[in-house]
Amino acid sequence: MRPIKKQKNTTVYKKYGDAKLLLISQLGQYCSYCEMYVNPESALEVEHVLYKRKYHSLENSWRNFLLSCKHCNTIKGQNEVNFSQIHLPHLNNTFLSFSYHANGKISINPALTHTLEEPKAQNLMELVGLDREPLNKKYKSSDDLVEKRKNVWVLARRYLQKYEAATADLDNILDLVKSNGFWSIWMKVFDNHVTVRQALINGFSVSSTNCFDSITSTPLPRRTKGRI
Repeated sequence: MRPIKKQKNTTVYKKYGDAKLLLISQLGQYCSYCEMYVNPESALEVEHVLYKRKYHSLENSWRNFLLSCKHCNTIKGQNEVNFSQIHLPHLNNTFLSFSYHANGKISINPALTHTLEEPKAQNLMELVGLDREPLNKKYKSSDDLVEKRKNVWVLARRYLQKYEAATADLDNILDLVKSNGFWSIWMKVFDNHVTVRQALINGFSVSSTNCFDSITSTPLPRRTKGRI
């Protein structure tokens, strides 16, 4: 999952929807959780990390906002978020939370197995249903997140071959990532190409200085802030 660099802001808005344009300018037109490219005019929502009807003082506070697709936002719903027991993209290095696979599915990063971070990554997956697909009875049959990730993996592999054959350049790759989303899939597919990975880090709103080595583009240890 793309770790997000969200600027500090103490603004309390009259209506939380007023923060949407600034969030998009910082985070891009993507769901902060599933990484899907989302139409900002209709399906991209201002998401409250802590449920707004329970935490009234944070309903219009910038500190409590992320961007979300309708699916992730609906699944998250009123679920409680305990910062000490979960990874979150604006507080932790969530690039280390999951492994992405060619079949469109994700799994907990095996590097976290038997560590204190494994259940935190699992809690994030369950919070917004990152494993959702039509065959999973927990979610709507119309939600095809896994299929979308699979299709983008196929696209990324195709352009990996083009890039290695010098029939597609770095700009082509970045344009495709920006228009399709799923940043982590592109990072995985281009794992052996440092130039591309560094461009993906620099070209998107990720916390590159906190989460990645600027030369090798390899993930560094998790960062954490702990609360809103």
